[in-house]
Amino acid sequence: MLNQDHRVFDYNKTNKAISKNINLDTELDLFLVISSEDWNFSELVLSKILDFAIDNISKENTYKDFSVLLENVNTVLKTWRQDNKTLENDITIFIWILNKNNFLFSNIGKPSAYLIKNTNEVVEITEKEERKKEFNFISDWKLDYWDVIVIASTRLLNYLSYSDFLDSSLGKKTEALNKNIETILEDEKLSENIWITSFKYNFINLNKNDSKLKENLNKVFYMMMDNIAVKKSMALYMIAKEKILKQNKLIKNWLYVTGILLSVAVLFFIIEWIVWTTIETKNDGLNKNKLIEARELILTANNNSSSPEIFDLNIKKAEAIINELRWKQVFLSDIEKLSWDLAIIKKQFNGIETFIESDENMLMQTDETWVIKVLKVNKKLYLITSKVVIWPIIPGTTAKKEAFPELKDDTFIDATPFWESIILITKWWKVVEFAKNWYFSYKDVKNQATWKESNTILSYYQNIYIVPKDENQVIRHTRNWDHFNQWTSYLTAEDSASVGKIIDIAIDGWIYILKENLSLVKFYSAPYRLETITINKLPKNYNIENDSTVKIKARDDLNYVYILLNNKIWVLEPNTRDPYSTQSVSYLGQIEWWKYKIKEFFVDHDWEINVLNENGIYKLSFEVNDGKLIVR
Repeated sequence: MLNQDHRVFDYNKTNKAISKNINLDTELDLFLVISSEDWNFSELVLSKILDFAIDNISKENTYKDFSVLLENVNTVLKTWRQDNKTLENDITIFIWILNKNNFLFSNIGKPSAYLIKNTNEVVEITEKEERKKEFNFISDWKLDYWDVIVIASTRLLNYLSYSDFLDSSLGKKTEALNKNIETILEDEKLSENIWITSFKYNFINLNKNDSKLKENLNKVFYMMMDNIAVKKSMALYMIAKEKILKQNKLIKNWLYVTGILLSVAVLFFIIEWIVWTTIETKNDGLNKNKLIEARELILTANNNSSSPEIFDLNIKKAEAIINELRWKQVFLSDIEKLSWDLAIIKKQFNGIETFIESDENMLMQTDETWVIKVLKVNKKLYLITSKVVIWPIIPGTTAKKEAFPELKDDTFIDATPFWESIILITKWWKVVEFAKNWYFSYKDVKNQATWKESNTILSYYQNIYIVPKDENQVIRHTRNWDHFNQWTSYLTAEDSASVGKIIDIAIDGWIYILKENLSLVKFYSAPYRLETITINKLPKNYNIENDSTVKIKARDDLNYVYILLNNKIWVLEPNTRDPYSTQSVSYLGQIEWWKYKIKEFFVDHDWEINVLNENGIYKLSFEVNDGKLIVR
């Protein structure tokens, strides 16, 4: 399909350019070129891109898959720049994908790309702007036969004219084109390496076979005409014509009038079709202008991400146009691409990072149907299912499984570490201890006939904490030898009423309470008080979607508060490291899951989370830099 050439003009040895061209599928090609002072990092980025592209970019969802690839590269780049702030020339990357004649590309640094049309027209298809630090938009162009694409690490129009492009490309192969460009650049005093790649889209060529094609078409025409059916039709036409000529004047006049009326009807139909086509063409033009306006609004929003008001205003306008065009069922392919671009910049604006599950970050795959909890005791990771406790969760090893046969028709629904044991609650409101000798036993509560109904249990030192069903309350049971003391409630009747329904709690020495409206309060004792916790810098997607699992995590050894919401893990930073003085938390970012639904998670320590989803347990690593969350 492609006649392609890539070369580097060596003016110095500082920047090394590496390139790769691979065929992902039939009529689906990927090309990338990277240049940087940090050669090892260039190799790393190349490897990351290829690893993702080979398995995840499809012909059916090329644009969407390409967008996810760019998000992952942006994450790698952020980490690299933080560690290499002294590099002067940063990095230049150009990635393109050709799906049949659909040419998609994105770039960082300051490369340039040019489309030389087979009509002898030159179009600069990259933006003339400052050096890009991250991938933002995907450009999309349709190629015709014999179109030429030229890509370079610098803006070639600073050295070449449009006529130079046409003279270099006319009737030449890409190797000769690049050689001509190199000859022109030799007269310039360049101090940096320049790489150039070019290709000619020549999927098919009919010009060489035009005369043969015409000859074959003539043969087919004569074969179609030389058959009995056609000859009979022509004979019937001649007989009908002869009969009409023999009719009297009145009949002939009637036939002529009928013919005129039919002609007028056909003419009316043609005029109506022309008018309708004109109106549709005009509407297409108006809709096309709306599409262009939506693109410009998205670009304006992206360029004003530091101003929430301007960003939000432009995003709302773009969304309104996209919804209007989608309702009209026009430009659906372009709308899908715009919607994806819009989603990406909204994620960037809201600090949403994407975690992609892979074999590298998987701790254990599980086929257990009813997994409910992942937690750590004595530095060993445990997996709790509805009937079984599984441990230790270590990649490459076989875990033990211990069942509690006395459960019968009962099941575990939640669990918490308790010193060197695990305390579990069941759906029939019983409390079970899984001791360090791997022995299960039911636990009694003093002066209570039964445990209170609850779906939630937590522990802190010698106490376990429960949120009773149908009560806006937090209760505590203290360990007393082999059993637990009767419950003690924390909230006063007045505070219980003001708090309303409790979704979940977390303990860092004092108790965070996550309310039904996702606001936070914190309970303190000695003296008693209930503090409203302000949540700062929250994005607008902080709300509960349908069937969303919501959990909150905090501990006295953690710097951050973590919330599971809408299949994302939100990270919040308290205003102080003193748990007794917390007054507010600030939003740092959120981590969304790429494929599977999150069931639970355990924060091993800050910057590392063990996540339990429908496929298994994964290790997620992140960091916080300049107040922003970045997935490693």
